[in-house]
Amino acid sequence: MTQETALAGMEQALRAAARSYIENLRTSQRQAEYGQYIASALARLGYPPPAHGWPVLASGIDSALAARLRQAVVAEMARLLRLARSGHPAYDVNRHIATSRALAWLDGRDRDQSSREGNSRPSGKSLNSRFVRRAHRRGTSRLAGA
Repeated sequence: MTQETALAGMEQALRAAARSYIENLRTSQRQAEYGQYIASALARLGYPPPAHGWPVLASGIDSALAARLRQAVVAEMARLLRLARSGHPAYDVNRHIATSRALAWLDGRDRDQSSREGNSRPSGKSLNSRFVRRAHRRGTSRLAGA
């Protein structure tokens, strides 16, 4: 009986360790992918990564360099927005995503936060419900008066 409980405890500990390992692995992969987005966006703008790579937080770089990077990224975002609105064939959605993530990194925001901080937009369902026809209305039928 004690062997069964000992095995159950070991099995539970092993599952918890495996779950923790997988979470840590996924987090590190996401951070590496995010770093590659930032590095590629900044390299396209003429700022190759330093020998030790870009820091995890933009606060770790020189303020003058951060200002130049931000100016270049904002100009690139404006250019990509113009290309997107005009439907130009040179528009690249992946470049737009990478540039917006680089801008979020420079601003110190989380990559998944909206660029419109504090914007509490209603859900799409509530917006679309405004356009649903109301069948229960009386007197709105064109045939009612005929």
